[in-house]
Amino acid sequence: MTTSRKRQKVEDSSFRYTQGPLDDEFGQHGAFPLNNIDSDDLVYRYLMSVREEARADRLFHYVERVKKESTSASSHEEHIVPQEKVDEFMSTFTALKEAREVRLERSELDYNCFIPNSAAQWRKKVFSEQPDANFLEVLDHTTVIKLIVYYTKWLLMSMPEELGKWIFVTFIRLDRELEHKEMAIVRDLAKKAIKIREKIDELTDESPVIQHIVDMILSIVAMHFGQRDLLTKST
Repeated sequence: MTTSRKRQKVEDSSFRYTQGPLDDEFGQHGAFPLNNIDSDDLVYRYLMSVREEARADRLFHYVERVKKESTSASSHEEHIVPQEKVDEFMSTFTALKEAREVRLERSELDYNCFIPNSAAQWRKKVFSEQPDANFLEVLDHTTVIKLIVYYTKWLLMSMPEELGKWIFVTFIRLDRELEHKEMAIVRDLAKKAIKIREKIDELTDESPVIQHIVDMILSIVAMHFGQRDLLTKST
């Protein structure tokens, strides 16, 4: 199946997202750093060429694990993801989300691609390829929601790093305003992430990749999609 739309050239100077040891704009490290790339066109190149960038640098930036503390003795609630990590994820996510909106207003897409038509084909693609923002843009809303369902099924302690990258870029593509059933699907993904986070907390040699993926999911679902109850748990 192929999809084709016309695309106009977008000037690289229209997009700016700084990334590096310390982000001047946000005053902190980015959650998904991409190094050795000119900052003037970083967002554009990230969104358009995720696969190329991933060959040279790891997409994930791992933050040292911080022990969780109860927010208050009276409420007996505990943060699942440290606030500093939530802030880092959301700074990166918000910048890329806003850049996407600007890009879509100024350009049209010209992209031909094969779209998988089964769960097995999607799994092969997600587990073996880097996510392509252009590819995700040509998918209709129903297919994007279907991907969230697949991601929930594939979210495991043994998942590959590529799955986390696909989830992140899919969140950028996904509309904030969702129907009740669609939001329930997004929440199911976050709930699965919580279960994995609980398993990680019981381990002494947890994988930073897996922890980073589940923390990213929880942060974005809670803050961007308004499901903040998922960031805390009763103790």
